[in-house]
Amino acid sequence: MTVQEYFANMKQQLKTVNKEKCNMFIFASKLLTIIRMCKIIQYSYEKLTKIIL
Repeated sequence: MTVQEYFANMKQQLKTVNKEKCNMFIFASKLLTIIRMCKIIQYSYEKLTKIIL
């Protein structure tokens, strides 16, 4: 699954998510995980470019 597909899937989940706090909490934790992953990817990408350059 590509990043674009993953975000499309998350948007779909946000549309269909119930008003229940439990579901919102699960969604928020998923979102935080994605943000954390993106930061790690960006950090390693920057380190890689420094090594190459």
